[in-house]
Amino acid sequence: MNTIIQRSTFCIRFLIIKSKENKNGEHPIYCRVTCNGKRKEFATGIWVIEKKWNSSGERIIGTTETAQTFNYTLNSIRNNLFKIKANLLDLGKKISSEIVVNNHLGKTEKKHTLLEAHKYYNDRLKSLIGKDCALGTFKRYEISKKLIEQFLKEKKFLSDIDLNELSYSFAVDYSIFLKTVRNCGNNTTIKYVNNLKAVINAAVDNEWLLVNPISRFTSKLDKVEKIPLTEQELNSIENKDFAVDRLTEIRDVFVFCCYTGIAYADVEKLTSENIFIGINGKKQVRVFRTKTETEAVIPLLNQAIIILNKYQNHPICINKGKLLPVLSNQKYNSYLKEIADRLLAKLRFGTVEEQANLRKSIMDLLTGEIQLRSKKELIEKFIFENLPLVEEAEDIPAAFDNFVNEEKQKALTELCEQEGLIPEKLNQIIGNYLFTERKPLRDEVFDILIEKPKLLERKNVVERVISKVLNFIDTYINGLPEGDN
Repeated sequence: MNTIIQRSTFCIRFLIIKSKENKNGEHPIYCRVTCNGKRKEFATGIWVIEKKWNSSGERIIGTTETAQTFNYTLNSIRNNLFKIKANLLDLGKKISSEIVVNNHLGKTEKKHTLLEAHKYYNDRLKSLIGKDCALGTFKRYEISKKLIEQFLKEKKFLSDIDLNELSYSFAVDYSIFLKTVRNCGNNTTIKYVNNLKAVINAAVDNEWLLVNPISRFTSKLDKVEKIPLTEQELNSIENKDFAVDRLTEIRDVFVFCCYTGIAYADVEKLTSENIFIGINGKKQVRVFRTKTETEAVIPLLNQAIIILNKYQNHPICINKGKLLPVLSNQKYNSYLKEIADRLLAKLRFGTVEEQANLRKSIMDLLTGEIQLRSKKELIEKFIFENLPLVEEAEDIPAAFDNFVNEEKQKALTELCEQEGLIPEKLNQIIGNYLFTERKPLRDEVFDILIEKPKLLERKNVVERVISKVLNFIDTYINGLPEGDN
């Protein structure tokens, strides 16, 4: 007898296995579960002689206590299998004969965790480096994994989390963590959340998860205006002398990129085979642009040729067969920042003329750039009050970071005291604004006021607080240097 539901896609049968027989001449009764044409069998633990088995009724013949007990067991097995299937349907989970049987036998489906899924995704990227994946992409996902680990540890107090426990709010909390704790900008935050989406999508593809719970999480990218170097700024970088060779090499690679328009990722791959003589008799470089997947032929200016000639006999170039001693992208960016810090140090330790010229350039920039105007007073204060107190050039970056954090905390405390605000709730409003980019609602601001204003005064007080909160964010958070990203 077949028990069939859902248009014959699921059925349960009991049958004896005649090929197996014990010393009493009994055969084992097996249960066969078939779902969408795929079978899964398991032993019921009941044995019976063939003449006592009713194959059409799928039950043991007789009215003895043993026969009734065994038939009751078979009915219980059948009912439990149907119950498991119904529960899976209610939960919207995948149904198969193996899943149903494993649930019945207590072999629950293996649970996968977020960090396990991230490692699987990263390992797959690593195996595709040089084929369908760039080294830089793999490194970015390694950083993403470390950020998730930090978020779980510091905000969720977990070493890992089951994929089935993820929700939309997880992405919201993670984005706020990136913007506040890691001090990441909006675009960087979106990049890391999209990385997380890709990891979870891969888990869905592997059937570790039914759906991606954060797939509908979206945020708008900020438009970034890229300001090119002026000729004077480029010359300043070219002519700067560094006592440390690594900084000189990084500077030269950067200058080569400026004079050729070749991206760093493509300069890293250049060999002597990329250089050829054009029809005009001058040197040119042929490069395959990684980002656009197009070939480009670029004339080499004298400044670029001088740099190439400078490193012909460099050990890294000889050993790796490269044109320039290119370091990893992460080290390259950190050294560029070091170069910028050293140029800033001129403002503190340069000649009187250098200090005057740099100070004027900075003030012009603060006045001319709309995004920097709100920070003019802050940066001026650091230059005129704190910078003269810094004794070593290498201490300038840390001194500026500490200065901004101290000023931010002072401003936050002052705002709370002036307007009578609850600090914890104010921080929550700031965090929500950084995530949603939505102006705080009046009711939200009214809730953070320690003393509630009268009805006629409420609108003016709330609007004033909102304005001050937005000014605070614009001055001390938006546009300032990001953390590790």
